[in-house]
Amino acid sequence: MSNELLELLQISLGNKEHFSSPVKEEGWRALYEESLLYSVVGIAYVGMLRLHAASCADVSYVPHSKQLLVEWSVQVNAIREGNRIADWQSCKVLKSFKKKGFDGCLLKGQGNALMYDIAVIGGEHVNLGEYRTSGDIDVWIGGSHGSVYEYVKSVCQPSAMMYNHTDFPVRDDMDIEVHIRPTYMNNPIHNSRLQRWYSEREFVQINNISSLGDGECAIPEVSFNAVYQLSHLYKHLFTTGISLRQLVDYYFVLKRLSEQDSESRIEVMRVIKNVGMADFAAAVMWIMTHFFAMPESFMLCKPDEVRGTMLIEEMERTNADLLAGIGVGEDTGRNYWRRVASEQKRNWRLLAYYPSEVLCKPVFAVFHFFWRKLNLVSRE
Repeated sequence: MSNELLELLQISLGNKEHFSSPVKEEGWRALYEESLLYSVVGIAYVGMLRLHAASCADVSYVPHSKQLLVEWSVQVNAIREGNRIADWQSCKVLKSFKKKGFDGCLLKGQGNALMYDIAVIGGEHVNLGEYRTSGDIDVWIGGSHGSVYEYVKSVCQPSAMMYNHTDFPVRDDMDIEVHIRPTYMNNPIHNSRLQRWYSEREFVQINNISSLGDGECAIPEVSFNAVYQLSHLYKHLFTTGISLRQLVDYYFVLKRLSEQDSESRIEVMRVIKNVGMADFAAAVMWIMTHFFAMPESFMLCKPDEVRGTMLIEEMERTNADLLAGIGVGEDTGRNYWRRVASEQKRNWRLLAYYPSEVLCKPVFAVFHFFWRKLNLVSRE
């Protein structure tokens, strides 16, 4: 990803006032297309709004092409409308489970948008969460895992039921995943600790009601998200890769966490260390500084430049694969074991940095295969 895009995101987040050097008109077209590619076109648009609001100082830093501005505005309007629909659908999904006796909360997605800033730009209040590109709807449903999956099967025909979630294909226009576990780790010891931590906090999360759009639903606490979403990024590192949009989400989790007392942040870091993610957290802190110029006060720990640089290189490899049409972490030939082998071949590059997760991945793959068979949930 280009330095210009990262600078534009820093401007969007309020951490930079303008580009290091003026961007030519063709450069703005490239920025627009790159922000589309990385699913941050709406957030990048906020940076353009900030630049326009300050353009009286130097008009050479803002785009002037009417066609580009119209295209960008159309994309942003679609994003904002998509968020309104996703808000409504998220509340509706959780209500449908509630009617059947299942309590739950919203994971990531629209819940993340609530943590975004409301900025004053040109005298207007701008809710950055409305400019976040929405994605799948993920819900965490409490109670008996077996009961949750049986209910899902009674409502629809899921394509695959996994250790932590299943798809919930009740709508053609929206991908929905139902989680019985927020996420997991390959290392069995770390995974056991993580699942115990989740279980101990399940009741609080599914009862943490917040307003969402015109409705309301349960949203996890910020301290919970600081651990959960880091573990989600960690899992993606070994499967489909980490996206720029996910990092922007985590930036705002860290910002909201920085507003809490120091004891909450110390406890979050204690849990992160306990489940074996301390080195990864240090890498993410370095990326947050490098990508978004994140203030030191937001950090959970000291940044690690070596691991952070490696993580950026891994993201760039993943992006190159996507541009080449190579699906990272997808079902190669729609076969479970071929997918596992494909992911593990890629993960050997990470062995020196995260040996535990890399070496335990084949073990977890075998466990997961038989777990699905024994729980009669495999549809392969």
